[in-house]
Amino acid sequence: MSKRIIVPFFGDTHAGSSLGLLSPDVEIQMETPDGSFQTTKPKLNSIQEFLWNDVYTTFVQEIFTFAGKDEVFPFHMGDVTQGIKYPEKLLSNNISNQIFIATKNLEIWLQYKNVRKMRLLSGTPSHSLGENSSDVLVENYLKAKYPKTDIRTQYYGLSTINGALVDVTHHGPGAGRRVWLRGNEFRYYIRSLITQELIRGIRPPDVIVRAHTHEPLEEWIIVENHRTCGIVTPPLCFPGDFARQITKGVYLVTVGMVALEIINTNDKITFFPWWYKKTLDIRSKEIF
Repeated sequence: MSKRIIVPFFGDTHAGSSLGLLSPDVEIQMETPDGSFQTTKPKLNSIQEFLWNDVYTTFVQEIFTFAGKDEVFPFHMGDVTQGIKYPEKLLSNNISNQIFIATKNLEIWLQYKNVRKMRLLSGTPSHSLGENSSDVLVENYLKAKYPKTDIRTQYYGLSTINGALVDVTHHGPGAGRRVWLRGNEFRYYIRSLITQELIRGIRPPDVIVRAHTHEPLEEWIIVENHRTCGIVTPPLCFPGDFARQITKGVYLVTVGMVALEIINTNDKITFFPWWYKKTLDIRSKEIF
């Protein structure tokens, strides 16, 4: 007998940023000239329209078409909100609006009947308002609206999903400083984790998933006949000033998500990542 589960990994949505994911259906609080607050729907800018319409909702629909009636188990890989450390791109200084936006961004998954569980990974403290505050708030809002769905927040997860052992957390290594070295740091990282578990005499993860660096990667490593797939998820946001600085002017931006297909046939486990992503060259192009 065979059972299949689809596990989408996505994250770095940075709700509240003008460069982050924004649902057109969210209602936020804005101050009026008389000092009161009114509920309004924010207008999406061109980046947010692209992220929501051309990337996020398009890929979500494709994943559920691919899944059919099989269970879908989404993982948000962290940085569900923008936070307040980098305020230059905030849509509003009202922190509660970030929670409203983040919650609405995630509801699209929970409207499908074959989603019975969701996990939220705690991200960078500067984005999660310290001690994963925004993640817990979003979790509680979602639980109140979808009480029958198993929704939890975690810093570091080790889950057995349909027989496959999956290791997840937000932070991981960089992709490498040169194109010809791309992925080498992640490969060493995966190999180290596998070897550490083998030394401890326990089963290493079948899949290791990380986020944060905004550079998607897929690496397969074999150590002592144990094969592990390593994944770094693409973001669902565009880079701001700080990101452009630390990446030293990287001009190729890849956004999207990855869905892990796990099939268990009479306890024989097979798994494969399916990528849903788009890459853009964000340089200003001129001809003189």
